[in-house]
Amino acid sequence: MKQNQTTYWLSILPSTFIFEGDKYVLFYDTDFKKKIITKKTNNIEKIIKKIQNINQLYCVLINQKDLEQSDIKDWIKQMSNNYMAELYPAICSKPVTIPPIMKCHEELRGDINESNILVLLNELTFHINGLCSQKCDLCSKYKKQFNCCYKNQGELPLEAIKNILNSILYTTPSLKINFNGGNIFLYSQIMDLLEYLKQNQLKSNIYLHYINWNENYYQDIYSCNIYLHIFVNFPIQVDFLKILISHNKELDKRIKFNFIITSEEEIETLQIIINQFKIENYSVLPFYDGTNQPFFEKYVYIGENEIQEESPSKKDIYKRQKFNMNDMGKLSISSDGKYFSNLNFQSLGSIDDNICSIIQKEWKEGKAWKRTRNQKPCTECIYQYICPSPSNYDLILNKIDLCQDEIKYKSSI
Repeated sequence: MKQNQTTYWLSILPSTFIFEGDKYVLFYDTDFKKKIITKKTNNIEKIIKKIQNINQLYCVLINQKDLEQSDIKDWIKQMSNNYMAELYPAICSKPVTIPPIMKCHEELRGDINESNILVLLNELTFHINGLCSQKCDLCSKYKKQFNCCYKNQGELPLEAIKNILNSILYTTPSLKINFNGGNIFLYSQIMDLLEYLKQNQLKSNIYLHYINWNENYYQDIYSCNIYLHIFVNFPIQVDFLKILISHNKELDKRIKFNFIITSEEEIETLQIIINQFKIENYSVLPFYDGTNQPFFEKYVYIGENEIQEESPSKKDIYKRQKFNMNDMGKLSISSDGKYFSNLNFQSLGSIDDNICSIIQKEWKEGKAWKRTRNQKPCTECIYQYICPSPSNYDLILNKIDLCQDEIKYKSSI
């Protein structure tokens, strides 16, 4: 195209992502957290196709005739008003813009190897035992949907736990360390474990069912840098909960309650309990029991409003394109000594294996850390990487996208 005063450079700003569907295009600016959704007309599609060519560096020539087309004119005006694009007379040099293209570890530093593999690990959970006297009907199913205590065979030797931690702590100082179980207070070496945590001043997290709380260990936990994560399922035994709260006021800032719910009625009951006991630090964990599909569709499935409220950073989008942000960097060891990146997938090996080899296996062959929205119907949706990474709920419900039916801008519409 001959460059003259009726020719212009259309330059897209480097903070703007383009997500293209069959009928719509989403432009998302990570600096101002703004979204523009444009219907893909033939005219606009031709320009976007040129822009998407990496060799164009997010800048293409358009002429006066293009700008006289109402769809192109309105689109460029909207982009310009929202600081996502700029229009320059072509008499100036072509603006250079670096498109927002992700690079992952291999592309930046070469293959991950034993010397740098531990950089990928950010959370390690030890299920130290599987013994528990409680009879939760859905015990074995909770663990498939969220990190929770569960009954199992075996008990992890304390020496094995120490060896693993001692081998990685200096390399991964920001590692989140969790201890879970059946009832961890029935772990045969619980006092020795608490003493080890105290001596090494290790910040760690302990997970347990609220009825399994044992007041005899209060002082030991209080003297360590330990945070308690307490699971509460319905029907709630209010007397137990009341005792736990009243006896642990000094630990208040180090306790988080995790309420497992399955219905709207439980939400209403939970609100009464939270107000009654003035519980401030808590989370709500929806649980799919196989019969509460309508509840999940209402409270867990994502709708258009929720997606519009999502405002991921540039780094967030890069990560979501390559990694599952719910699972990435996480490993757990079951009480019978098996490594998992996600309990919904097969074991990666045993506690006798070198942890670096376990991480390497998940990095190269695993199904959890790199489980992204890279398959239909997500690949046909303009919100593909605006949406959070797939969760365990997607696996349990055997549904790739937990989208409500009113999502308007799926490309299939």
